[in-house]
Amino acid sequence: MNHCLIRRANANKHYFRCLSVIHNLVIRTIPFRTLTLSTLLMAKFL
Repeated sequence: MNHCLIRRANANKHYFRCLSVIHNLVIRTIPFRTLTLSTLLMAKFL
């Protein structure tokens, strides 16, 4: 039983690590996307 709890804790740790990596990627790509969108809009209006 203790072994199962340890395995579950490790699985949760891995899951949260993956989530944080995805979160960081999203945070990094959002400004880039907004920049490209704004430049596209500017190009349309100019």
